[in-house]
Amino acid sequence: MSKKGKRLREFEKRNKEFSVRESKKKEIHLEEVRDNLEEYQRRQENSSDNKGAKKRKINISRLVASTVIIIFIVSVGVSTIKLLQLKGERDKLAEKNAELEKTKEDLTAELEHIDSAEYIEQQARKTLRLIKENEILFILPSELDKETVKDGQAEKVKD
Repeated sequence: MSKKGKRLREFEKRNKEFSVRESKKKEIHLEEVRDNLEEYQRRQENSSDNKGAKKRKINISRLVASTVIIIFIVSVGVSTIKLLQLKGERDKLAEKNAELEKTKEDLTAELEHIDSAEYIEQQARKTLRLIKENEILFILPSELDKETVKDGQAEKVKD
């Protein structure tokens, strides 16, 4: 394009005819745009305040949720430890119960024979060291429960 063509177009653009109605419409439109812009800016300011409040609410809710989760995990851990301790105690008590049951069986078996003459004789010989007529009692040092023999007499050593 030539320079003359460009200048002509610029002249035509600048010297256009316009009506008063159109210019008023443009002014009204501009006022609406300004009002909308101001309203938009106010909203942005309010939303930035709301965003801060929302962020605080979100942070507080996250803090509460994480605290609840931590408390739950700790309580589960403590419960697990207590459960393991109780299982250990239960096993020990079961073993002790088995020993006591065995002792009970032995004692009930002994109780059945306690009235017999053989059992009474056995206990008299064992604990009281009694003998029948025409019997000789030999006490050997290994049979003495921590007893020593001095001068032909048995003497018990005190712990």
